[in-house]
Amino acid sequence: MIAKFELNRKFKRPAINVINGGKIYPALIDTGAAVPVFTLGRKQISVFHGKLCKENIRFGSFGGVCNGDLYRVNVELGVLRYIALPVICVHNAEMPFAFIFSATMFTGFLYTIDDANHIFTVDTKTDDIELHLRIRDNEGGFTILAGN
Repeated sequence: MIAKFELNRKFKRPAINVINGGKIYPALIDTGAAVPVFTLGRKQISVFHGKLCKENIRFGSFGGVCNGDLYRVNVELGVLRYIALPVICVHNAEMPFAFIFSATMFTGFLYTIDDANHIFTVDTKTDDIELHLRIRDNEGGFTILAGN
């Protein structure tokens, strides 16, 4: 399945738009991030029917260590559907992005950021449109892995 997204030209970094309930939520494509992050806090995550899994998790991000809550949300990216996507929920009013999408969301896929033409392309190498990520405990930390 190949999915193409127009990059949001408002930002100098690669970002796509997640549309939910008619509202646009900018999402940074961060190839250095290990876990997806939702930056608008607990009240806003309810829009994505977020289900709390674990509170107050420490994770490396934003150039240091942060605390956040682990949630599961359903996110549709065009034809791709992430079912129960694990995200760390934080509240960061200074962040211009609602989501930070980590490279782990695209593990095993071919993805390209075409800055010249403002296109982000994901080729899942399968016909599956539903994508599932799982969490693996790493001696007190965790890793999120892609899988169908």
